Amino acid sequence: MSHKKILDYIQNEQLKTFSTWDKFSTKSLGEAMGLYWIWTKIPIEDLQKIPVANPANNSEVNISKLAKERSDLKNIFNNPRDGYTVVYNGKGILKYRINQEFNNSSEGTGTLSLAKREGFNSKDWAVSFFDFNDEKHKKALDSLSFSDATDLERNWRIEFGIPILSRN
Repeated sequence: MSHKKILDYIQNEQLKTFSTWDKFSTKSLGEAMGLYWIWTKIPIEDLQKIPVANPANNSEVNISKLAKERSDLKNIFNNPRDGYTVVYNGKGILKYRINQEFNNSSEGTGTLSLAKREGFNSKDWAVSFFDFNDEKHKKALDSLSFSDATDLERNWRIEFGIPILSRN
């Protein structure tokens, strides 16, 4: 399977897992590794007004700054679903990393710290993911000539667009 077909497969499969934050937060994923996407219904103009939750935490994504700098760039992800659009994606132990994006203010890793932001409303946010450990994906993933999640994450961004809040 070509890299393009693998990325298309990942895209189609992750869309099947789409759920609001409230529904996702009750899911049990154990130690599943994979890629994840954070979606929002908040317009870019309003993202530009979201203040930093903890100015002393350099690992916190500066939502306002990135939304202002990137709002008119042509390679930003723009493929809405049910009124939501992807604003961030990442990789790791799915339940841990996704929860970290919403609830963490650790200085050890980059985080959105969404629930700590002024005006946070869980109904404005959704999540999707691609579980590397799911047996149904084994055939597609076995054909990869690269197995590093960083390559998959980077190539997904090249193919589909960079989420506006992704830092690298």
